[in-house]
Amino acid sequence: MNIKFRDAGGASLKTKLVTLATVITLSGAAAFVPYAALAQSTADTIAQLQAQIAALTAQLAALSGQPVGAPAAPAVGKCAFTRALTMGSRGDDVTCLQNYLTGTGHFTYSGGATGYFGSVTKAAVAAWQSASSVSPAVGYFGSISRAKYDSMVAGAPAAPAAPGAPAAPGAPVVAAGSGLTVTASVDQPVSQIVPGSAARVPFVRAILTASSDGDVAVKSITVERRGPSDDVNFDGIVLLDESGNQIGTAKTLTSEHKVILNDSLTVSAGTSKVVTVAANMVAAGSIQSGQIAKLAIVAVDAGTSAVNAVFPIESNGMTMNSTLTIGSVTMSIGSLDPGAANTKDVGTTGYYLASIKASVGSAEDVTFQQIRFNQAGSAAASDLANVVVRAKDTDYPPTISSDGKYWIATFTGGLDVAKGGNLELSVKSNLVSGSARTVDMDVLKKSDIVVRGKTFGYNIIVSGGSSGAASAGGFSSNQEPFFNAYAATINKGSVLISSSNTVTSGNIPIDVADTTLGAFNFDVKGEPAQFSSIVLNFTFTGTGTDTDITNVKLFDSVTGAIVAGPKDPSSNRVTWTDTWTAPVGVNTYLVKA
Repeated sequence: MNIKFRDAGGASLKTKLVTLATVITLSGAAAFVPYAALAQSTADTIAQLQAQIAALTAQLAALSGQPVGAPAAPAVGKCAFTRALTMGSRGDDVTCLQNYLTGTGHFTYSGGATGYFGSVTKAAVAAWQSASSVSPAVGYFGSISRAKYDSMVAGAPAAPAAPGAPAAPGAPVVAAGSGLTVTASVDQPVSQIVPGSAARVPFVRAILTASSDGDVAVKSITVERRGPSDDVNFDGIVLLDESGNQIGTAKTLTSEHKVILNDSLTVSAGTSKVVTVAANMVAAGSIQSGQIAKLAIVAVDAGTSAVNAVFPIESNGMTMNSTLTIGSVTMSIGSLDPGAANTKDVGTTGYYLASIKASVGSAEDVTFQQIRFNQAGSAAASDLANVVVRAKDTDYPPTISSDGKYWIATFTGGLDVAKGGNLELSVKSNLVSGSARTVDMDVLKKSDIVVRGKTFGYNIIVSGGSSGAASAGGFSSNQEPFFNAYAATINKGSVLISSSNTVTSGNIPIDVADTTLGAFNFDVKGEPAQFSSIVLNFTFTGTGTDTDITNVKLFDSVTGAIVAGPKDPSSNRVTWTDTWTAPVGVNTYLVKA
């Protein structure tokens, strides 16, 4: 668009500029983006138009005799963030974030702060997160980023609104007294086309805020399918936290078109959590193209805490699509898989519990973001040490869910794999305790492998295996677990007892208490060994008999403590029945009488 200014009055120029800005705003609002991946290009277009407006403003200032030059960046106080900021967010808090990132050198857009969170802002946030050691550095400004910001920026937040003034966008009304307030987030997922085999498609987002007088345990969130759509479009409904991590497992819709997400979470007193209800879709061949589906939060159970909310909190309509073919990933057994249900000694290090290989299809390049293993064996988390997920010659330490069931490895920055390529994901561990227990690192659901297509921008549901339950070391296409790993049994520890030369041969005086008669080495491997019975035999020569000694005891040579006895011999032997524990390592114990 070429625009020429003639030698006209300032009023005429301002009128033309306002008219132009109005046209630009309306044309931007009327645009419809059919695919999720195009949302970023929309943000870039808006940013470009805003840059044109800024340039025209500068020209107007020059014609009016005002100084020409880039405006100084506004002074930034401490921002008062009350919600998560992500693609599509708008408001004063976005403006404040952009001004802050301008000051740190990460937001370099020539037009300055726009109040719109687009791809430029996302890249700036990701760069700031990387520089500030915030993980994952993906450009989502959630609770982790807000906490980091608060720790880095001094000063008071912006003053609260005057009495009677409307609350800031997305700011929840905190419940008075004990309770939980549930409000709709202002940055709801936008309407979009949803193809088959897409995973974790965001539908509706809510803010959970606990009152200041106590933590609130959220027991369940009930979600209902609405709109002109069938339940068959949904393979499962999941709940995601602010970082995109899945809370609990996916649930399927009932005959009442509802699902209860009952994996509990806790909201700390006086704080908020943002949760997103997302969906895993059925395969492209089964999705009902053209139907428009909505998901709504219709109830929240917080136990004895009062729930303050206006239900339903309903999503925008999402259009089902069977013609868009997104990427594909097929899983198989990896080269480092143990290949059998082995028994391993306590103390085994670097044992590969499972390994799976991902083969990427030809539709698009992909990025692997996360994998979640379900430890289905009887071993406790404390029985394992140095657990890592290995991928591309790098070890990623996983985090453990609060219930100890899931080991979640997040690949910071993502692991890119070109179409037609492969990626092996292996989990290994040291076995430090847990005799007779098992370790079974399964992948419970397909959506526990989080992989996103780089062309269309959708998460992809992986495939692999055949129908029916998966045998050990295999995959199932339609049952849980999706990957059934070989279970490793932790063997019992071992003890080797041998004589010790710390006590030499010699004469034994009579009528002397606690005379040292000998010593033994207990070589304990794997884990501490508990003893409940030890038999000590005596051999006498000459005229000696077992009546010549009394009060036979076993002493720890390091601590000097009695671990067994005293006991008198009978029939040339002593049987100690005291229960005591020898630590791992070589330990010397003295026999005294």
